[in-house]
Amino acid sequence: MKKSELSLKQRFDYQQAYLLTREAIVDSIGKLTDRNLEDTTPRAERLKNREKILDHEKQKALLDARRAAFDANQAEITPPTDAQLDRLQALVAAVEQLNINQKIFDEVLALTKESLGTFNEIHPVSDLQPA
Repeated sequence: MKKSELSLKQRFDYQQAYLLTREAIVDSIGKLTDRNLEDTTPRAERLKNREKILDHEKQKALLDARRAAFDANQAEITPPTDAQLDRLQALVAAVEQLNINQKIFDEVLALTKESLGTFNEIHPVSDLQPA
């Protein structure tokens, strides 16, 4: 459904899903950046973290572009369910709770990837492909 076809509640729920997903990405970027600033972080890990930060920045830009397409009434979405919104809230809370270190590095990335996966169910990436 396009934005013009959605109820006010459905638009609000989409906005919530977008903001929660973006928050998970931004939190992950922050945690990876903080980890890289620690003196004890090995060089190899810093390089890996930089790669992940760049990937997250790319995902954030794509997410923002999808939101812009939705706002311009050029993209179709499936309105988020309450279960999807609850899942996104839980994922963001989980990312926020983690203190970044090498042991949980993969967990932070997995939580962020799952957040993006949930948002992809609501707003597929294919909407941005050239017609």
